[in-house]
Amino acid sequence: MTKQPSSAAKKAASPKTAVEPLAGRRKSQPDGRKGILVRATPAAWKELKRVAIDEERTLQDVMTEAINDVLRKYGKPPLA
Repeated sequence: MTKQPSSAAKKAASPKTAVEPLAGRRKSQPDGRKGILVRATPAAWKELKRVAIDEERTLQDVMTEAINDVLRKYGKPPLA
């Protein structure tokens, strides 16, 4: 009768499955803000950048305004 390997031995023999953090990944903001990834068409991206440039604001500011506008539209207080 052959002895089965222990679960610890099985884990040691299996390939590493832990996810390693991405190099250069940003840490969370000190004020608790979280990032949102939005995919836009090249034309939409270009127009949003133009708005930011024309208004002498950052694209971050323009998108924060957009988030607050959506919140207001649905009867929620602007929080962004």
